[in-house]
Amino acid sequence: MSTEPTPDQILQALHESGYLFEQEMGNLVESLGYTVFPNWAYKDPISGKSRELDFVASKTFTVSDTSDIEVIVRLMCECKNSSTPICSLSRLKSPRDGHEEAKGYVFPKRDFKIPLKTEGNSNSYRLIGPLEGLDLRSKHYYYRAAQKSVQICKIVREKKSFQATHADLHDSVILPLAHALSHEIHQFSTGNYSKNYVFLFVPLVITAAPLYRFDTVSDKLENIMHESLLRELQSQTAAGTFLFDFVSGSAGLQQFLSEKIEPFAFQVAQTAKSKPELFRKR
Repeated sequence: MSTEPTPDQILQALHESGYLFEQEMGNLVESLGYTVFPNWAYKDPISGKSRELDFVASKTFTVSDTSDIEVIVRLMCECKNSSTPICSLSRLKSPRDGHEEAKGYVFPKRDFKIPLKTEGNSNSYRLIGPLEGLDLRSKHYYYRAAQKSVQICKIVREKKSFQATHADLHDSVILPLAHALSHEIHQFSTGNYSKNYVFLFVPLVITAAPLYRFDTVSDKLENIMHESLLRELQSQTAAGTFLFDFVSGSAGLQQFLSEKIEPFAFQVAQTAKSKPELFRKR
């Protein structure tokens, strides 16, 4: 009996490993005008060892031919070649929702001052982030949505029944993406650039499995192509509010980029074109 695998067995092993799924998703993103960097390395803040994302992809949105401002979308992608469904639990946003500004949007001007109306002290102000300061919240797909995801989980088989679990997603996907994003923000925000760059970082999970949303108010379960999860993390290695996006397969990925990411990047570029002084450090 031969110990060497047949070509069919090799192909089956490659498909099951997820390597071909990563290549397929990277090729799709590249066909949409992004520059793809496979096996992108970053330093793990816990162990100090080198870790990898499946790929990072960048695309530049030029404000104008003569402008010193550029908007760069940077996708940070983890691919999961799994048949295990992922399900989001959602509800309507309350008036208190939407005030948190997610990490990942790096502008030349980090903060904007809003004067406070106080008696006897005209110098009082509060600091707000660039999305609010530049009136970009209403242009962003997450902040303008009526619903929000409050939890996201995998539906896995345990013996004779299916169970919903979150722990594996948090430890193997969400936390590593938060670490990679924190590393990326630090690298790009401390650079000495000749231009004024806006970096829009997008931590993105691409799954081959079905993606569902369960509305906790209407008790309705629907199959979806994309879901966003805003999550606050508080640890020594990842602290702050993070926005994670999940898409299902090539159709979900293409729809997410064309209907959510690129329209927002275009709006940022248009705002920079009309108000360039607000996009310069000085």
